[in-house]
Amino acid sequence: TTNTLRDGREPAPMVVIRGINTISANALHHEDLTIRYFPFLIGRQDPEASTLRNAPDLALNDRQPFRLSRQHIVLERRGNTLFLIDPDSRHGSTVDGSPLGKRIGGPPELAVASGAHEICLGGANSPYRFHLEVVRDNGAATSEETVRMGDRVIPVSALYDRLYRYTRDIFEQFLADPPTGLEQARAFVTSLLDYPQFIEPLYAYSAVPQPNAAVVETHSLNVTLYAIKLARTLPLNGKDLECFALAAFLHDVGMFDLPAELIKKQETITAEEYEAIQKHPVTGESRILSGAAPADTLLPAVAVGHHERIDGKGYPRGRRDLSREVELIAMVDFFEAITHYRPQRGPLTPHEGMRMLIHLKDGLFSPSLVKLFVK
Repeated sequence: TTNTLRDGREPAPMVVIRGINTISANALHHEDLTIRYFPFLIGRQDPEASTLRNAPDLALNDRQPFRLSRQHIVLERRGNTLFLIDPDSRHGSTVDGSPLGKRIGGPPELAVASGAHEICLGGANSPYRFHLEVVRDNGAATSEETVRMGDRVIPVSALYDRLYRYTRDIFEQFLADPPTGLEQARAFVTSLLDYPQFIEPLYAYSAVPQPNAAVVETHSLNVTLYAIKLARTLPLNGKDLECFALAAFLHDVGMFDLPAELIKKQETITAEEYEAIQKHPVTGESRILSGAAPADTLLPAVAVGHHERIDGKGYPRGRRDLSREVELIAMVDFFEAITHYRPQRGPLTPHEGMRMLIHLKDGLFSPSLVKLFVK
C-alpha cells in the first residue's frame, strides 16, 4: 500500500522537517530535511545493528532522555494520503497536541493534512520537537533508479543521503574519540561491502555532482565508492579490500582540523591558507595513528600520501616512491575532486576529468596505474 515513487498522476505528498530546539536541530544537521519517499523511519540508531540494517532514516542521538524507540515514528504514504504511525513506543508522541500511540491512549496512526504540524517524539515533555510541513509536489512524473534492501525498495538518492549522514556522524565521532570512530568507520565500510550491488548505482548517482556545503564528507563518501569500484579490477578481496576501502574513507580526515570558513571559502585561496591546507595529510596521519591498530599500516600511509606525486612535486614530503594502493587512492581523490563542485569553482564533467588525468599522467601518476584507472 506504500508508494515508494510518485506516479506523476496526482500531486505527491512531501514532508519538510525542521528541528525546533538544539537536539532536534542537531539531528537534522542544521538543515531542513525534505522527504519525498516513504516509508520514512525516525528513531534511535541501534548501536549493535549493522550500519545499513535495521536503521532509522533519521537517527536521533542515542543519549538521555531515552524516550525514543529504535523505530519511533513511521511516515507512510497510502495513495495520496500521508500517515504518521507510532508502532508501539512506550512514551508515544504528540501531533499538534493530540496523543499518538496506543500506550498513551491515542490512536496508533493519524492521517495528516497538507500544511504545518508540530510533532513531539517521546511524550509531551520530550525535547525532540519538530516542525513538520506536508506539501504537495505538482511536478512532472520522474523515474529514479532504486535498490532493494530486504523487503524495502529505496531510491538511490535516499540511500546516498543516508550514507552521507552516516559519514558525517562517523567523522564527528572520530574527531572526539579516534579508536571508537575508527571502529564505526570500519563497520560502515564493511556494511557497504556487504551490498556490492549498491556500488554501481551509487557511483552513477554521485558522478552527477550536486552542490553541497559538506565538501569533506561528500568527498570522503564518493572516494570510498569509487575506490570500491576500482578495487574490483585489481582485484582485491577480503581483508585487503576492506582495508583499501577504509583507507579511502579516512584519507582526508586531517581536513577537519582546518577552519570551516577556509573549507567553505569561495574567494581565491591565499598563499598562507594554501600552506595551512598542505598540513592536513600530516594531521590526518597523526589522528589515524592515535586510533589504528599496528596492522592498519595502509590507513596512515594513505592519509599522509594522497597528495604526493611521482614527480616529487606533491606534498607534504615530496615523495616519489608511493605504493600501488596509495597512488591509486590518490588518483581517485584527484579525479573525484576535479569532477565535483568546490566553493571556489564548478566541476569538470567526468570525461573532461579523465582527459585531464590522461594528459597529466607522466607528472602525477604512473601511466600503468592511470590505464588501470581508466579501465
